[in-house]
Amino acid sequence: MARVDILLSIVKSAIGNDNLSLRKAVEALAADERLKNHCGYSRKALEQC
Repeated sequence: MARVDILLSIVKSAIGNDNLSLRKAVEALAADERLKNHCGYSRKALEQC
């Protein structure tokens, strides 16, 4: 999933109070960041979710 699509999913899920979709989108973003070796961000994102 493209990064912009992930961010839009996060926003839509948060606005719609859809916790399951929100968690899936955050996990997708964290996975994308891990692929780019941005491990610090991915850990923080998953800790907050």
